[in-house]
Amino acid sequence: MSNLGRGADAMGRVISVSQMTIHNALRTLTKDTVSQARVAILNHPWFLLYDNINIVNRKYDQRLDNQDTFENGTTATKDFPEIAPSRNSNGPLTVQDLTFNDDFNCLHFRKVSRFHVINVLQRHFPTYERCLVYVPPLQPLEVEKTVSYPLPSMKIDQSSIEGNLQIIETVIRSTLKLDKEWFTDETKVIIAGDQLTIARVDSLQHLRQADLTIYDRLQWAVPVMQLFHLQMSLCSTIIRIHYGDESTPGSLAFNISMLCRKRVNIDSSDYHAANELLRHTFDAMVRRLWEVELKVDVLESYGKKLDNVKMQTFLPEKFEVIRNEYLTDSKELIKTFTVGGKCNYANVNAALFMRDMIIYLELSAAIKCGDVGRIEESLKMINVMYQAGGTKNYAKELMRLTYGIRHGWSTEWKKSILSSWLVNTKGKEDSWLPADLHQEHNNLSTKTIHAAKGSNMSWETLANSISTNIYTFKEVTSIIEDQYEVPFNSNYHAEVNALMDIQLIQCSLRDYNILGEGPLTEALDKLNIKPVKDLIIEDYLKIAGVRFRDLAQSIDDEYRGQDYNSEDDGVVDPSLFSPEKDKEPGESMELAYDCTTTPRTNYHPGYIKEPNASASGLDESVESFEDPFPNPFI
Repeated sequence: MSNLGRGADAMGRVISVSQMTIHNALRTLTKDTVSQARVAILNHPWFLLYDNINIVNRKYDQRLDNQDTFENGTTATKDFPEIAPSRNSNGPLTVQDLTFNDDFNCLHFRKVSRFHVINVLQRHFPTYERCLVYVPPLQPLEVEKTVSYPLPSMKIDQSSIEGNLQIIETVIRSTLKLDKEWFTDETKVIIAGDQLTIARVDSLQHLRQADLTIYDRLQWAVPVMQLFHLQMSLCSTIIRIHYGDESTPGSLAFNISMLCRKRVNIDSSDYHAANELLRHTFDAMVRRLWEVELKVDVLESYGKKLDNVKMQTFLPEKFEVIRNEYLTDSKELIKTFTVGGKCNYANVNAALFMRDMIIYLELSAAIKCGDVGRIEESLKMINVMYQAGGTKNYAKELMRLTYGIRHGWSTEWKKSILSSWLVNTKGKEDSWLPADLHQEHNNLSTKTIHAAKGSNMSWETLANSISTNIYTFKEVTSIIEDQYEVPFNSNYHAEVNALMDIQLIQCSLRDYNILGEGPLTEALDKLNIKPVKDLIIEDYLKIAGVRFRDLAQSIDDEYRGQDYNSEDDGVVDPSLFSPEKDKEPGESMELAYDCTTTPRTNYHPGYIKEPNASASGLDESVESFEDPFPNPFI
């Protein structure tokens, strides 16, 4: 294609071929891609990832027999180092597995919170960049481009148990041509997806555990939840907990109304819009925090007064004051912000929001730099947050994941599973993506390239000509644009400066003296602000009860292959076997090579290597502890 383009440019001509020639070429490329995938899986370990691709066909003339249709589905697979998991359980999870009673965990999260709080100053005021702060790398992946092989799409409903079985059968038996005998006791394939997909595959394994062969029992399948859907869920949880009311200064609802933001609400939100709102609110609150701590109105001019040596020690020292006062639990915050018998819950809620956001931001930062060790540390805190966050399914799945990490998996198998969460399509530093987000990008490319509507929509064309060739289309487009100097004519992804919005939030915080010193203002006192839920403390109390022990034991029994009884385990809803009648679903898939897990020696930009770095009162159903629940931030 490159030589052809240069030749055409040199001759001042273009070469035209028939539509049938193009279709034949695309079908040939599809067959070649599938053939390469079949060879690859025989020489490399691999895993399967699939997700929905949603295609809406709207009928111009609506009739009873001519209705809109909604079609969906896509799948993908990806390689990773071949390591068999250890099934030697060390017993069920304990509360200690989910508490930060380890000095390393606590020290790590103190450095995490220090970085994200000081980083706000550095991103907004360059003069503070002279202070070198970092999050220590724990287990960064080797930077290497992920090679992937998209496979043909399938018209199968992924939302049901039966649909997931059909997807797996089609991928394994029809597309990859693997015999049942290929699957042995040592064969393990990660099946990756969102929480719903993992739940469906888990139900399949329960239903088929009495089948005769290893393949039919799905004994080889290891369901693993992916990170992008977890990011979206955590974002929604923070929105729901801290939403508040439009009349309550400092709340998310107040900021949404003040900034005229759309597509963000307490029930469901557009992820991009919600993510931006959370980040802008966090930046404004942290700027306000520094404003109060440094006792200045203009943060930038204050930083210019400090020389390099003073800057390096001054900000970390000031952060320690902030950490001790603000980044703690609700019990301590209420003590801090109670003056004259009245508690300033606006301050308490703002401090809890910043604490929750640090965990959210750290997960995102760890993903971007490809550090699975930092991701694992973040998941410890997220797991605790979810036990009382109103997301029962994610809470249970995170418990199962924690069990595997702490008890069920060997060290090498754990590395393999953690590394399977990420892909690097560019082979560059800080270019890591969650594997399921990569699949979402592939879905978008498939729909954008095909772009057929109504009667022109063809799943056969999507499978045999489009879904397997999306990377080829991208490469051809890039080559043509470069060689013919096609001007860039879109600003769809152009970044819009958010400084004005952040400043407006900061001004509102200042006007109501939120995060400021002194007693509760009259304006806030009249509003009778209610405290938000402290996810950390409430969840620690919840996981210390009988229900936690029952759930932990059921997960341990499940991992050992024993039968167990639970109020929400092993019960299959018959409706899951019947796809909705008004949907015409579809699936597509992708095979990819993963990079190795060798730790790198260089560091994330902005993360500088440090020189010489080296409850009481519970009822009878709660386990007893010698010490109160530790707060990893203090």
